[in-house]
Amino acid sequence: MARLPCFRLKQWLSRKLRNSLPFMALRSDISSIMGTHSNPPVPDEDREPLNQERIVDSALELLDETGLDAFSTRRLASRLGIRNASLYWHFRNKDEILDAMCRRLYQSLIPTPSQHDAEFDWSSWLADGARAINRAARATRDGARIMVRLHFDDELTRGRINKSIKVLEQHGFSRIEAVYAIQTLRRFALGSALQERIVDEEIKARSEPTHDELFEFGLSMIIESLRQRFRRGEGAA
Repeated sequence: MARLPCFRLKQWLSRKLRNSLPFMALRSDISSIMGTHSNPPVPDEDREPLNQERIVDSALELLDETGLDAFSTRRLASRLGIRNASLYWHFRNKDEILDAMCRRLYQSLIPTPSQHDAEFDWSSWLADGARAINRAARATRDGARIMVRLHFDDELTRGRINKSIKVLEQHGFSRIEAVYAIQTLRRFALGSALQERIVDEEIKARSEPTHDELFEFGLSMIIESLRQRFRRGEGAA
């Protein structure tokens, strides 16, 4: 190579560096990173728009396939056909996605009865709520492990719980009794679902009684205990 003046040599090296593959790849990576922070992802025209509802739908499908231990945002993004960073326009982190999945599983599980329902029976209502939670936890792989994440400081959850508490207060429960009753039944329903999930399939096939029979027996014991407590004048009538 012919000798070049110092200034021209610097120009020549600069052009070589800018056109080199490593530098171009680095520049592309930087542009990509900056792009994820400056502008939201633009969906393909043929693809369904990305939103929280679609992400949660796909997350629950992925959970059914992989289980919670193998669940990751990388796999979720791949399933959605997007970059991992695109998820964080809708959720700040993986925990927020798991919390949204939890809320979805609880959604509309326990309808609030009408205040004017003369035939309303609080014990049947509580039992039906526990059954609904147990079914939802069993219907999704590792559903119980997701549903234990319920945060009572969440505005939507707090509103639903307060409605349930008011229903029981209208039928003689004190506020603390209502909270204890709801929490006891929720924990029993989730614990029962979790126990069924971790029991070896071969052992489960041989076991007597069945999960449903054990669950109903335990549920009836809790409900009857509440009824007995109130018959003795220690709580609601």
